[in-house]
Amino acid sequence: MRFRKLKNLLFRRLPNHIHEDILHDINRINLARSRIIITAVIALELFAVLLFLIKKYGIYWEDRDPLYVLVYVFLAVVMAVFFAVSFLLPKKRPAYKSIRLYTCLLSGAILFWCAAVALIDQLSAGQVTLYVSAIFMVGIFPLLSPAALFAVYAPVHALFLLLLPQFRQNPAIAFANAVNTSVCIVFAFIISCMLYRNKWNDILNKNLVQNRNRELREINERLLRTNQNLEQMSSTDSLTGLLNRRMLNERLSAEWQICKSFSVPISVLMLDIDCFKRINDIYGHQTGDICLLRISNVINSVVQHPSYIVARWGGEEFILALPRAEKEKAYYLAEQIRKEVESLDDFCENFNDKITVSIGICSAVPSDSLTVRDMIEAADKALYKAKSKNGNRTEYA
Repeated sequence: MRFRKLKNLLFRRLPNHIHEDILHDINRINLARSRIIITAVIALELFAVLLFLIKKYGIYWEDRDPLYVLVYVFLAVVMAVFFAVSFLLPKKRPAYKSIRLYTCLLSGAILFWCAAVALIDQLSAGQVTLYVSAIFMVGIFPLLSPAALFAVYAPVHALFLLLLPQFRQNPAIAFANAVNTSVCIVFAFIISCMLYRNKWNDILNKNLVQNRNRELREINERLLRTNQNLEQMSSTDSLTGLLNRRMLNERLSAEWQICKSFSVPISVLMLDIDCFKRINDIYGHQTGDICLLRISNVINSVVQHPSYIVARWGGEEFILALPRAEKEKAYYLAEQIRKEVESLDDFCENFNDKITVSIGICSAVPSDSLTVRDMIEAADKALYKAKSKNGNRTEYA
């Protein structure tokens, strides 16, 4: 059980649905870190060469093996090549393998160089500090999968252990250096795997949050559409699509106040279908609904001003509010509607009656002594006058 937990900690596979995302982020991070590391290494190597060439710092520098200079210069040249190659790598998502290979080669080159310097040091001081530093640097800075990191560590360290006895004649020191570096390899490997796993968790959590946010946005959009539909349903007549009585009262009250503020007229038209009850009784309610729908279409085609209000008042009655319209304009529109309705035909099969409407008009300038209700009642009385004269006519209040 413990071995399985350790295996899951170090070698847990990525889910397929986030595999591309994590590789994209890791490659982007590795590429940026590689350039930083390369720049730092080149600067350090050039500084080391400069110190080596300065004789005034004493005998310590004068006694150093010139081989060190060649090693430093070689690494600086190699790092410069890697730095140039980093700008030639493709940045798009299909370039996973090339960037991953580049990161592994760069890490291996730095580790191999530090191992070579550590072997050279065995001829004198016997230090492995530089190699140990490189081990931890390779384990911490690039984000490598356990398999890739093992491919970097294994050949370099195996070569180091194989050559160590050849450079260090003292078996005890050679053994201690081998043990110490091997322990550092193990610790660095575990640390790197944990960092890689943490990055995996970070990206997984980021994807989870992004998915949740996307789901919430979709839910909010659906709620918004639903609310808009509900608002539309609550403000319009389901059959004709015109404003219902509640929305008419709101719109008409607002336009009334505007006209009152500017002392401009407003006209209210009340329209009723003549003999509508007879149509329902003879031809059925479905034919009556067709009649209502056709007449509402006629009204909409005639009344196209954006500030004019058209609503279904109830049953076979419609009401129109025309802000800033004199009675002449209101009468002209009313007659257009009446004539258009009178010319309608082909409502349904076997329908031979002529459909007509009666219209009552009230025009006035809003004032404190005149209310919206007063105008509607006046238009209704004018409508009654038109219907009392056999309908199919327009009357003023």
